[in-house]
Amino acid sequence: MHNPRFLQKLELALVIVFLSGCTINPSAPQSQPPQATQPGESQPSAPGPFGSNGTGLPPSSPVLVSRTVKIPGGGGGTDVIFEAAYIQKIRIELTAPNATIQPYGSLEFPDGKSAYSPPLNTAVNGSNQAEITLNQNGQFTLTVFDGSNQGGTVSLTISVVP
Repeated sequence: MHNPRFLQKLELALVIVFLSGCTINPSAPQSQPPQATQPGESQPSAPGPFGSNGTGLPPSSPVLVSRTVKIPGGGGGTDVIFEAAYIQKIRIELTAPNATIQPYGSLEFPDGKSAYSPPLNTAVNGSNQAEITLNQNGQFTLTVFDGSNQGGTVSLTISVVP
């Protein structure tokens, strides 16, 4: 029979692990030295609590979102959800392979308010960008539109401005 004190400690440890969202992997080493990277290689990053941003990177990472979205023709939009932090300055870049597409966005804040960022009137030759300082923490939604209403693919990058 197991020691009751040991079982109490084990139970407490499992409760702490459960409440903190950690996982136990008994085959993993306790600590690993950082791996050196060669010039031109990117540093691997551990996934953070901000997995919904499409990168798994925490908001302090340079790139929050990097993907291609398809905008429907006829005035539709495409939503991209990401996490970001208060007082972070971000850059939103939209680039279409077709120069006649006029990409622009509407950024919805966690409190439900929204602002055009980047606005339609700044789109030139299929590209548009804007920088904005966030005044809230949490989940943001960028809806990407095409001012020409023809639709198509748009490359989207949301990055933290140092």
